[in-house]
Amino acid sequence: MHKAIYTVDEDLSGVTYLIFFAILWYSFLLRVTITSGFQTRILLFYAAGILVLYQIVRRFQKAFYYRRFHRQCMQESTPLKGRILNIVREYYDDYYEDSDGRRRRRQTFYFMIIEVVDPQTGAVQTIKSDPYRIPLQKYIGSPYVQVYTDRTGWKHVVDGFQLKEKRSDPDIPLENSNVYLKDFNEPTIFIKIITGIIFILFFLQIFFR
Repeated sequence: MHKAIYTVDEDLSGVTYLIFFAILWYSFLLRVTITSGFQTRILLFYAAGILVLYQIVRRFQKAFYYRRFHRQCMQESTPLKGRILNIVREYYDDYYEDSDGRRRRRQTFYFMIIEVVDPQTGAVQTIKSDPYRIPLQKYIGSPYVQVYTDRTGWKHVVDGFQLKEKRSDPDIPLENSNVYLKDFNEPTIFIKIITGIIFILFFLQIFFR
């Protein structure tokens, strides 16, 4: 089992849905324009789609910026040996406004608690990684990682993961972690399948109606 592990800032996984939505949105508008002719009021819907395209561009810009920063830290600093003591799950709430008022969206993030030893002084430091979207314990096969710092010495990036070969491989030992508790905030396979079916049916409706 192989999977690249990116932090929330480096991750692009959620962009796929935005791209599909933008394709479906403009495909529908183009079909309406071709079949019914150009109408001034449809410009509003074309303009609304630009907001989605803007989000896609910004997500790519952000991910590439932090991936480049990650590589820069690896090139400019000496890696320190780190050992994952724990993986913890935390929830963060985002609030947004829609036509029905203020709504809350809860997101699940995973963090690593890592013990880092300075090879020159022997000093031991415990750090908390940047957040990740994926349940790390399902992919990491060894507690040992490499920790890099930026020029200031305050910002840490983690690399050198040894990943599991198979999903059934044993998890790394963790200290009383909460990641094994049921996460009802995480979308189920059923929801993901239904979402995919809706996208496909909408696409077929546009082009084969």
